[in-house]
Amino acid sequence: MRHDPVTVDHADAWVQVLLLTMQQEREARHDRNGAADRQFQRCRALIECEFAELAGVADAATRCGLHRDYLNRLFKRFADVTVEEYLRRLRLDAASRLLLTSNRTLADIGEEVGYADEFSFSKAFKRRFGRAPRHWRQSGGGLH
Repeated sequence: MRHDPVTVDHADAWVQVLLLTMQQEREARHDRNGAADRQFQRCRALIECEFAELAGVADAATRCGLHRDYLNRLFKRFADVTVEEYLRRLRLDAASRLLLTSNRTLADIGEEVGYADEFSFSKAFKRRFGRAPRHWRQSGGGLH
């Protein structure tokens, strides 16, 4: 095999270009991941602060300044849940605490955490915790 110095130099240059391109791609991916993580953290914090006032996923996306599908992709990627599921968990966790620490009605608690009516609240609560809100309260949080 003939080793022409121009050909070897040319091949070395291409290898260097290829390695540099691969490194730049890795760095760009890392930057995109970092930006996506920052977007997720910002939106998660906003949702955690405003979950009771949010009308749903579309409202959360609007307040975050993102498209609802992209917001859902961020939550699936970084939290392994949809925005809807995250909102539901926040609402029901807050409701479970209110049931144990207040004497407010179920309708008032449901409304405070973002449910339109007592029926929707009770149904979601039972699905999450395995017992109706009234029974949750009576048993001290299901511990008995």
